[in-house]
Amino acid sequence: MNTSSNKAEKIVDHSRAKMVHAGVKATRGNIGRPIVLRPHLSEKASRILAEENAYLFIVDKNATKNAIKQAIEKRWGVKVKDVRTIRIKGTIKQRGGRITRKRKAFKKAIVSLEKGQKLELT
Repeated sequence: MNTSSNKAEKIVDHSRAKMVHAGVKATRGNIGRPIVLRPHLSEKASRILAEENAYLFIVDKNATKNAIKQAIEKRWGVKVKDVRTIRIKGTIKQRGGRITRKRKAFKKAIVSLEKGQKLELT
């Protein structure tokens, strides 16, 4: 067994953790992947937009709040006031009694903007 390779793997993991805490545009273990995947448009999203000036996005499962905030500010050039996240568990759906499928787990982010700020989602 080669112990030097195990030490090298631990160092790589530790450096990724430092990058996340420093606010670098990386998520835990997913360097180079997009953080904000797409806007989530629904009735609830429309209500939140009208009441709170906030938008819902589907984001990478490992994305941190700070990384989401930086990605939104950089992509759309707006000032983000607050980020709230929700992890949605993958649910099991059953059809006909025998066929079962599992839906994917995902993460939503509710991004509140400062007064007067607006996003153009097209």
